[in-house]
Amino acid sequence: MMLMQFVFGVALLLPSAVPEGLVSLMTSKEVSGPPAITELLTLPAPSTISCGVLCLERQECSWYVRNGSTHTCSLYREYIPADITPHVFDQHFTGTIFGVNRVMQCSPPPPIANGAVSAASHEEGDVAYYTCDTDYTFCRGVSKTTVCDASGQWQGVPGECGRYRLTDLSGSYIFLDLPCPLETGDSITWTGIPTSEQVFNVDLHGPLGRLLHIHVRFNVSGFHNKTVIAEQINGTWQTHSINTYFPFQVGKLFRIVAVVEDTLFRVHIDGQELGTLVYGTVLPQIDKLGFEQYVDARSAEIHYA
Repeated sequence: MMLMQFVFGVALLLPSAVPEGLVSLMTSKEVSGPPAITELLTLPAPSTISCGVLCLERQECSWYVRNGSTHTCSLYREYIPADITPHVFDQHFTGTIFGVNRVMQCSPPPPIANGAVSAASHEEGDVAYYTCDTDYTFCRGVSKTTVCDASGQWQGVPGECGRYRLTDLSGSYIFLDLPCPLETGDSITWTGIPTSEQVFNVDLHGPLGRLLHIHVRFNVSGFHNKTVIAEQINGTWQTHSINTYFPFQVGKLFRIVAVVEDTLFRVHIDGQELGTLVYGTVLPQIDKLGFEQYVDARSAEIHYA
């Protein structure tokens, strides 16, 4: 009863000249037209007092407009007219309604592709946390959060979820984008099955060419059961080693791993070290990994240290 008497008392002080029944619960100053504020929702309201009570019941509401012809009440987010000066607009009521503190509310945080988002609540200052689905990852240094700010918006764009593990591959001549740049300590794994006693290769590609080329030769161009580690930079081939360790068989699954070290790639085949390729002091940009020629690709994975 006391609340209704207070609302009614405030309503008596409100200006009658405000168009369409526009009312501020924070000041009796008239405004020239409906302010540019965010509408929350419209509800039935038989009277101006009931409209004010509807606004009071919602934390995010600071203004309302009652339409007398439709008997509805439109609720709005916080708005303080720019021409209301502190001596007219009681500073004790800034950000409040009837002196009750208001906390800005955000809508649900934006979703992320191949991931999920969670937030305990959506009030000002709350943090939403993002996670990636299985086989997807955030890159180093990107944000995994966003924050509800005083304007009711989520600030801070989280990174993207990039796929780093593919276990459903099939076929040859497959090229896959790396989700994140490689750094020292990272590793790349290819698995597949040779389909012919001829040749196949797995590679790391970048703008300069094939930065790492692992070429498996069963019987081609005079090479018999040899594994070659090479690179192709700006169209020029350079062979780093020709290795006699050769565990490959047609129809048998292989596993090739390349580890990024300070100045070189170190190559392993089925758990045994094969050789190295020196890239220098600066790791070149690498965009893709690939399978080519007589091979049935099965999986690829980038492990980020």
